[in-house]
Amino acid sequence: MINMKKHLFTFFCIAITFISMAQTTATNFTCNDCAGVSHDLFSVLDSGKVIVLIWVMPCSSCVPATKTSYNVVNSYQTTYPGKVYFYLADDLANTSCTSLDSWANSIAVPQSAYSTSFSDAHINYSDYGTPGMPKIVALAGTDHRIIYNSNNTVNATILQDSINSFLQSPSGIFRPNNDPATINIMPNPANETTGISFYLSSSSVVKMEIFNSAGKLIENIKTAELPGGNNNLKINTSNYNTGLYFVRLTDGDRTRTVQFNITH
Repeated sequence: MINMKKHLFTFFCIAITFISMAQTTATNFTCNDCAGVSHDLFSVLDSGKVIVLIWVMPCSSCVPATKTSYNVVNSYQTTYPGKVYFYLADDLANTSCTSLDSWANSIAVPQSAYSTSFSDAHINYSDYGTPGMPKIVALAGTDHRIIYNSNNTVNATILQDSINSFLQSPSGIFRPNNDPATINIMPNPANETTGISFYLSSSSVVKMEIFNSAGKLIENIKTAELPGGNNNLKINTSNYNTGLYFVRLTDGDRTRTVQFNITH
């Protein structure tokens, strides 16, 4: 069955990432995982947890992104225990749980207290835009928002920054003392221009970077030292394609990443 799926959907595994945000919030599901435990997605998110959900065929091309996504989730288990979870889902729900778990174990992605697998049609990747295997989304917050969405590949840095932005924000469960400057983006979605506003507790050299949905750096903005207080930078988005983007703001050793959309 796995080989058949691989041949039928090879075009999903091409090394191209294309993002299409069908929506900005998650779609709920209630179903059992491969261990027979029931999960209600919105209930999990409402409890303050982050879910990294990845759909696979499974196929050999799915291995790198699956392992990277799992490793990102695993990296939070000491600093934020019980807050970040990994959900592995069969793309068409026609691979048995036994086969799916065997594949996951073979690539060192085991089931655990924070990692589980699903083969259930209620978990539908088409709810999150254009398909591409593997497909990775990260979901968080009581508003059930999508904080990361990518096809075919995953950028570990952007995924981590997206998770950190939730965990370290006022809407998250934790807010460390070194919480980076808050970023606001208006208008969002943007068209020709958008404004990036942020507050600095003291004067600081600020670095701003713009990434596309695949995690590729498309603009690197370095500024002189900015004063403490409210700051605003205008970004010309007229030459950007319609889609999802990320802004990463670095203030000394503090970093914050937020997402925004562009529509033309």
